[in-house]
Amino acid sequence: MALWRDDFTRDQADYFDLLCSLIEEYDSKNVKWPKVTGVDVLKHLLGEQHLAAADLSRLLGGSRNLGAMILRGERKLTLNHVRTLARHFGVSAGVFVA
Repeated sequence: MALWRDDFTRDQADYFDLLCSLIEEYDSKNVKWPKVTGVDVLKHLLGEQHLAAADLSRLLGGSRNLGAMILRGERKLTLNHVRTLARHFGVSAGVFVA
């Protein structure tokens, strides 16, 4: 429905807004979303592209062990790392800051 929102009549737009509000309200009371960290997102994206910790190290331009250390939580992502990852994976930098 959201794809055609610009073509809605006024009544359809009101209905769509109401429906979205009801869904948001239901979700806020009944759906428990898991906590996802930036490293969790990174692991997922690496898996989708069949990349390993060593590939991450090369991508970030760090030492051989940098990727593994980040994935184990021993090192934090820097601002430059986040920018590089966002560019590489085509996502918002905010996904790695969570």
